[in-house]
Amino acid sequence: MLSACLFFCLVSIVASKSIDMRVNWREFVSRSDPLWSFHADDPQSMPTMWFDSPFHGNGNLGMLVLAEKVTRNGEEKYILRFDLGRADVWDVRMQGSPYAHGDRYSRSLLITDSQVDRCRLETGHFKLETAGIILNGTMRINLFDANVTGTLITTKGSVRFTTLTFSSEHLFLIDLEPEDGETELSIRYVAEQGICNGRYQPEDYVKNPEPECSTVATSMREYNVCQHRLLERGDYAEAYVIDSTASRLRVFATIDNAIPANRLRDMSAKEGSVAMLERILSRGLDQLLKEHQAFWHAYYQQSFLSIPDMKWEGFYWIQVGPARRCDP
Repeated sequence: MLSACLFFCLVSIVASKSIDMRVNWREFVSRSDPLWSFHADDPQSMPTMWFDSPFHGNGNLGMLVLAEKVTRNGEEKYILRFDLGRADVWDVRMQGSPYAHGDRYSRSLLITDSQVDRCRLETGHFKLETAGIILNGTMRINLFDANVTGTLITTKGSVRFTTLTFSSEHLFLIDLEPEDGETELSIRYVAEQGICNGRYQPEDYVKNPEPECSTVATSMREYNVCQHRLLERGDYAEAYVIDSTASRLRVFATIDNAIPANRLRDMSAKEGSVAMLERILSRGLDQLLKEHQAFWHAYYQQSFLSIPDMKWEGFYWIQVGPARRCDP
């Protein structure tokens, strides 16, 4: 009891005083930045899975940056993938639906309704194909600025990139700066079918329809849109634009959700994603970046903790930063 009172008094005294925190926050937080260094001739070093790849998010949208091995003209090479996700996109096969399964056993495995009828659904990813073959690269989660930066070295040049999920808006940015022969690189979007993880699919599981991709023109510009309709009422959609110059390529993308489990509305996600992306982009990139960095810089200062062990201090800072993300 006495120790509890002393602790309370100590906390009260400390809380009542104004503490002058003279900290170089960028330098302090950056000590805990996760780093990647990979080489194509060492497959074990390549970040190819969700659990060993850089990520970022804003609590609802999230992105993974990972490598994928592909075959082109009979030759194997690596490409870079940017996987998108939205946490509140899930199926809505409620009880009474002809597509619902409910709790039951399948192949000696208990399949619950949440694993099949109300599971998270896939969205899609961007594939970055370099002009040359990727030889090696580095990546870094910059905790203080809440982004992922990296460099790819290829047989034809190099590519520097920055990706982030904005804190104040539902917006992804992929910013590519190719050099030398890599000015011929390409990036394209691959929409994925909105289905549950294959491990949990019963034999009679009915998949949602394939996504439908198209372009939508407004008075401002043309947008690419991929719409995912559900067997039950509702849809979700990704809208994106790709702006390129001779020395830079930028991708802006968003995901809208009009699944009835979240909200009922007259506007489809296809329409909503275009309207949302157009509204966000009209605010200007400089203002969006300013808001994004201001939020995270203030957030870290309100979350200060120092531990006399860099391993656990780094773990803490990684959690209070990326823990605000959502997994794609």
